[in-house]
Amino acid sequence: MSEAPLPSRRHQRSNSYDRAVSGMQSGSTMQNSATASARTEQDNIYLIKWIDFNHERLPILLQNVNGPCPLLAIVNILLLRKRILLHPTATTISTERVVALLAEYLLQIDSTKLPNRQQANYEQNIEDTLAVLPQFLTGLDINLRFNGVDQFEYTRECIIFDLLGIQLYHGWIIDPQNKQLQALRFSSYNQLVEKMLRQKHSDNENLSRESLSIEQFLEENRSQLTCYGILKLNETMQDNQLAVLFRNNHFN
Repeated sequence: MSEAPLPSRRHQRSNSYDRAVSGMQSGSTMQNSATASARTEQDNIYLIKWIDFNHERLPILLQNVNGPCPLLAIVNILLLRKRILLHPTATTISTERVVALLAEYLLQIDSTKLPNRQQANYEQNIEDTLAVLPQFLTGLDINLRFNGVDQFEYTRECIIFDLLGIQLYHGWIIDPQNKQLQALRFSSYNQLVEKMLRQKHSDNENLSRESLSIEQFLEENRSQLTCYGILKLNETMQDNQLAVLFRNNHFN
């Protein structure tokens, strides 16, 4: 089924738009050639489910394979916000069409409504986002910080969340009352793992003990969700807020 037409764009298509769509298609072709026996045409098709949301019938996309897919999380929020529209009888949609719809919407954003810090680099942010859009099909390199539910290392892949006004959260927070790890709360995940490995066999007893504390914390919270993190999510999120939760390398 065809989708409803989008409103007229505020910006002309850029070369990055074409690369985002054609690059994703060629990437899929290369992958199909390499793993022709493992992939099927259905891998590039998403089922559309129509749900009742805020007294309206709105669509969401269902994941077709098991794996991290920030693309679906982002597009589903835009669908529920009615920023992207689908034909009311649509039941499936291709991966290529999903990427194209998202790229089209990015080019419609009115930069005058963005925060001042984003307006200055708006054009570059759009170019960077379109350039990494194909990566959203499989997963993003996200490096969270343990001091807040909205704290992540800023990367080019995260720009899209700011551009679209979508909040990205996680619940893997170190409780400030944890005296053993209190000083490490402002570390990122990568920094914490590096510190654990570097100090694991240290002759310094304090360093080796700290490494053990880090290892225990990561092991006991393999779900990437702590009790303190759940508490902070409940305090931070607003009623009826649509957001993306990053947990266990998935975007929900």
